[in-house]
Amino acid sequence: MKIRNGFVSNSSSSSFIINDNEEFSSVFDIAEYMLPCRDMYENTDELLKRLKESDKHPDTPINFGSCNYDTFIYKHKDIYLVRTCNNHEWGKLEQYPDVDYCNNEHILKKYPELDPNNNGYVDFYTFLEDKEFWSLEMGFMFKETQDWDICMNPGNYSWDDKENVCCGEFY
Repeated sequence: MKIRNGFVSNSSSSSFIINDNEEFSSVFDIAEYMLPCRDMYENTDELLKRLKESDKHPDTPINFGSCNYDTFIYKHKDIYLVRTCNNHEWGKLEQYPDVDYCNNEHILKKYPELDPNNNGYVDFYTFLEDKEFWSLEMGFMFKETQDWDICMNPGNYSWDDKENVCCGEFY
């Protein structure tokens, strides 16, 4: 369970900032560690294989499904931003503080752009908006948005059994 020190939202998301270090030296390293932690997903081996066989740069921003909220991993300067669901046990990632919507003056002094609306707290939602991510499950790039757009995609699960609900712009 995550404990927030600042503003608490009614959300199942967590956001971590991971320094570039020996343990995690790329977006792919973090994704490779996180994918098996989603123990309820059957496609983990397939996604790990796709990740390892990829011809993409190891710091290509990545998206994959996790319980209640998708995971997004993005390299920004010398840190990695991880926005994910807090309903999984993320193992050693739990040592990194949950920073979204918290007053982290030391982080904002070094990375003021993580507060794009100048609200006084780290806001991954707004910062990652319109960034491009590689969806491991779908195999293509998309832009993250804050709006839940309705995408026509017959055959996929949806809220009304007619359309697939997605968060993003596909291209």
